[in-house]
Amino acid sequence: MIRYHLYISLSPHLYLTSKQKLKYSPKKMKPSVADRKSGKRVYLNRYLLMEEDSGCVYLEYARDDRPESLYTFLYRAFASKESEQKLLSGMPDVLVLPKGQQKEELISLLQAYFIQLEAPPPGFRSGSSIFRQVNLFEENFEDDGLWVAPSTIWPPDLEYVNQKMQFWISSSYNGMPKSGERVKRYDRFCQEHPSLHFPGDKEAFFAQLWRHTREEVKALEDELWAAKPKQARKTPGNKDWLKAEDVFDQGREYDWSGEPKKAMQMYRRALDIHPGYVDAHVHIGHDLASMIRYPEAEGSYRRALTLGREQLGEIDPEDAWVDLDTRPFMRALHGLGLVLARKREWQQALECFQELLRIDPQDHLGIRYLIGEVYHQLGDFHQARVWYQRAADWPEGAWNLVWLHLEEEDVPGAALTAVKALQVNTYVPTVLQRMIYIRFGPIPHFALHSFEQAISYCREQQVLMWRRIPYRYEFLEAFCSVPEIKDMLDTDQPPSLSEDEAHALAAQVVEKLNP
Repeated sequence: MIRYHLYISLSPHLYLTSKQKLKYSPKKMKPSVADRKSGKRVYLNRYLLMEEDSGCVYLEYARDDRPESLYTFLYRAFASKESEQKLLSGMPDVLVLPKGQQKEELISLLQAYFIQLEAPPPGFRSGSSIFRQVNLFEENFEDDGLWVAPSTIWPPDLEYVNQKMQFWISSSYNGMPKSGERVKRYDRFCQEHPSLHFPGDKEAFFAQLWRHTREEVKALEDELWAAKPKQARKTPGNKDWLKAEDVFDQGREYDWSGEPKKAMQMYRRALDIHPGYVDAHVHIGHDLASMIRYPEAEGSYRRALTLGREQLGEIDPEDAWVDLDTRPFMRALHGLGLVLARKREWQQALECFQELLRIDPQDHLGIRYLIGEVYHQLGDFHQARVWYQRAADWPEGAWNLVWLHLEEEDVPGAALTAVKALQVNTYVPTVLQRMIYIRFGPIPHFALHSFEQAISYCREQQVLMWRRIPYRYEFLEAFCSVPEIKDMLDTDQPPSLSEDEAHALAAQVVEKLNP
């Protein structure tokens, strides 16, 4: 027999404004009758359904002023879900529901489909220990950025909050065992209930729940439509843009001082003032990318590009960098390309970099140092070689060309290129051999030819390719064992070699590899 317990609790931190904006209160809220009548805040209920034996749960936030929200919640909670979501699904034999929620219409609906309704026993707590964990999760709304939405859906809405909560529930609650047990909650639920339980006519039952769901959606749409004319009178103007720019500059100062969370708050405040402020979307993307939240960063960059195209129209390649209004658009393309590369979506990254080179042929953003690796990853060795040679003044060009020769099994070419690459940075072989890049801390800045530059290169640009290069360790060992080369390693003063000297050293490397 499947028994579900339903718990309902008001959120102590999250609420909606009269304009449907989600807000966070650092102090715990204690709503009163007067507060509800004023309409300034719309409080949020947290509906939580828990399976009695396994402890597996499903949770959603819904508006406290809509009693039909319970039907909407049950509709989504009972519905079949993908197994990867690790969320509760299927209908119970028994639903334990607080007396205050046992409305006549709901009782009739459940009983018609053989779902027995029970009230909690006397003295039973109207909540569960999971709400304490939910409260802790809510308290990270601003500080940890766990709830912070990307700029594409700023300010965050209930749908986004529910997605975040369900992901957290899935991974950090249902995906963990109960105290004193070994089997995870969701795994135990699936073991005990191998097939979903849908008593009676499943489709007819869901149709009844869906009717109430549509009623709630229609009421919300009507409310938003009624508020639309008031909002339409206020259109962002030049003054709003200047105010947004001041707030944006405050965010940049937080970024420079190493406080990205406070910076994001300022960027979002700038978007509240002027939703079309492209650079705020771009810098939110930068901060999300620095937190390794690549999907959300990608959304912010794409939003910036959409707005930029609307505002700029056709971009003249001769004026792209000179025109300051174009630079945020270019930064968005650059950031999106980097994020796509980190997600290993190489073809899309290539398209971003190619577009940047088209509108800025002089390459002010240094795409020549990035695009060679993308061509390399896509298997276009000819174009990779062309771009590595154009970027030969940095490790991204000089040393990546070495790995390209090795991947083509051109050992003499790799040896000669590596000798010449010492003139760009001599630390790279040592950093790779000893895997120093793994245990080294963050590197905000570095000097040319320096040890820190080698660390940054090995970590950010080359590690993905390095793992697939044949003979890599044997090649480095032979390369570093040549006495003249060994004397050149680990110095900020790169050697100055003639063509003949470079060929002579390369010949020694090849000889050690093929004695």
